[in-house]
Amino acid sequence: MRLSIDAQGLRLVSGLILFAFVALHLVNHALALWSLEAMDQVQVWRTEITRSLTGRIVLGGAFVVHLGLNVSKIVARKYWRMRGWGFVQILTGLIIPVLVIPHAVGMNIPEVLWAVDVTYAFAVLQLWPAGALEKFVLTVVAWTHGCIGVTFWLRSKSWFNQAAPLLVVSAIAIPVLGFLGYTVAGKLGMGVLDAAWLTDERRVWIAEQKDLARTITFWSTVAVCLLAAVVYRFFSIRSRVRVFGDGAQAIPGRKGQTLLEICRSAGHPHSHVCGGKGRCSTCRVRVVEGAENLSPRSDREMQVTRRFGLPDNVRLACQSKVLGQVHMQPLVAPETQTVVDLAMPDPLRWGQERTLTILFADIRGFTTFSENQLPYDVVFFLNRFMEFSTKIIEAHEGHLDKFMGDGIMAIFGIDGDPERAAQNAIAASHAILDHLEDFQREFAWLLNAPLKVGVGLHSGLAVVGRVGGRASHGARGQITVIGDVVNTAARIEGMCKDLRASLLVSESVLDTAGDRRPRVDGHVTTPRGREKSLTVFSLRSQA
Repeated sequence: MRLSIDAQGLRLVSGLILFAFVALHLVNHALALWSLEAMDQVQVWRTEITRSLTGRIVLGGAFVVHLGLNVSKIVARKYWRMRGWGFVQILTGLIIPVLVIPHAVGMNIPEVLWAVDVTYAFAVLQLWPAGALEKFVLTVVAWTHGCIGVTFWLRSKSWFNQAAPLLVVSAIAIPVLGFLGYTVAGKLGMGVLDAAWLTDERRVWIAEQKDLARTITFWSTVAVCLLAAVVYRFFSIRSRVRVFGDGAQAIPGRKGQTLLEICRSAGHPHSHVCGGKGRCSTCRVRVVEGAENLSPRSDREMQVTRRFGLPDNVRLACQSKVLGQVHMQPLVAPETQTVVDLAMPDPLRWGQERTLTILFADIRGFTTFSENQLPYDVVFFLNRFMEFSTKIIEAHEGHLDKFMGDGIMAIFGIDGDPERAAQNAIAASHAILDHLEDFQREFAWLLNAPLKVGVGLHSGLAVVGRVGGRASHGARGQITVIGDVVNTAARIEGMCKDLRASLLVSESVLDTAGDRRPRVDGHVTTPRGREKSLTVFSLRSQA
C-alpha cells in the first residue's frame, strides 16, 4: 500500500507532535504539586527524548513545517469568511513564535554559556516570579491554538460526541494544573534551591537577550509573512486561469488551486459536505471542456470514483487542481444556510460516520393474518405492536428509524459508544421477544395462531444524518442512516424464517458488544446483494 501525505496531513502531523510536547511539558509542571523531586525525575526522562538529536530534529522540523504551512495558508487565503475560532487559531498561530523562541533562548543560555546543569526546578526558579505572566500567556496561547486544531480534526469522528466531556475536562485541567504546579515550584524553589549561579547580573542579562530574541522574532515573522504574500501575489499573477461554470460565467483563479477553492474564493456557492476532504461526492462536477487541464485523480478521489462508478468526465471539485482553462458544470445544487441552521447548529445536519447496530424486526405471516381481519382491527393491532416495541427500544437507548408495514427498523449507537449500543440492541431484541406472550394475551380475541416475530441485528460503520425539514418552518428533519450495514441487517432478519430463528445476529454484533464467549453453530452465508459472506448466530430459536 502506497503511503501519501498532502499539505493538510503534514500540518496535522506536525501540529500533533507540537501539541503532545506542550501537553507533556504542562503535565511535568503539574508534578510539582506532588514534589520537586518528582518533577525533576520526570524531566530527566522527558528530556532524554526531546533533547536527543532525534528529538531536536523532530521538534524543530515540526515547528518549522507547521509554521511554514500556516503562513502559506494565510497568504493564499482569498476570503476571510470564517467562524470566530478560525480567527483565534490564525492569531494564536502567529503569536506563538514570538513567545516560544525567547522562552527557548532563556532556558538554553545557562547550559550553553555557563555549563550549568539546569534542572527543571532551577528552570522554573529562573522564571519566578518575574516571568510568571509571560509563562501564563504562553500557556494560554499555545494550548488554545492546539485545542482548536485537535477539535477540528476530531469532530467528524464517530466517537467524538461520546468523548467530548472527557476532552473538555482534559483541556481545562492540564493547563490549570500545570500552571499551579509552576507556581508551587517557584515558591518552594525560592527557599530550598541553591541558585548561586543565577546572579542578579546574569538574570538581567538573560532578560535582555530574551527581549532581543522577542524583537527579532516579531519582525522576522512580519517580514516572512509580507515576503510570502509578495511572492504568492507575483506567481498568482503569472499563473492566472479561468474556470467557466454554469452560464459560461468566467471565474478567475490561479494554477494549483482546486476547482472548489476557485469557486469559493470568488464567492460562488458550491456543495462540499465533508469540508473538501474527498470523503463525499457532493462537490462533483461534469467537465465539459479542458479535462486535460486538471490534475490526475488523487487516491481519495479514486476511492470515491470506484465506489460510485463515476465516468471519466466527472471529477471531485475539492481534489481537482486547475492547470489551465476549464469549463465545468456542478452536479449537486448547493444548499444555503437558513436562520434556523445558524441558530441551531446540528452536527448531524451534514452526516457523521459512526459505528452503529441496526435492528430489523418483522411479524411473521402478517399478510395471511391481515387478509382475514377487519382493516380497522389490523390498524389497531399494528399501532399497539409498534407502541410496545418503541417503548422497549427507547428504554434501551435506541432510536426508532421507521415503520415498514408490519416491520420496524431501529438504530443503536447514535449518542453512545459502539459496545454499549450493541449490548443494548441485543437486550432490546430479547425484551421484545420476551413480551410477545403478554401481547398475545391482549389480542387473543384477534389472533388465531401464535404470534411470531423475527429480529435481525448487524453492526458496522455507517453515516447517520438528519434529512428533510428545511422547508417545514424550522423543523430539524428526521434522523436516518445510510450504509451497507442497513441492507445487511435487513437481509439477516429475512433469514430468520429459513433458519427457524427468532433472533439472528451477525458476528460483528458479538464482536462490537465485547462478547468473548466461544461461538458455535454459526451459519456462514452470503446475503442477497453482498459479495462477501458473513457469519450469523441464532441467539433465540423459534418456539
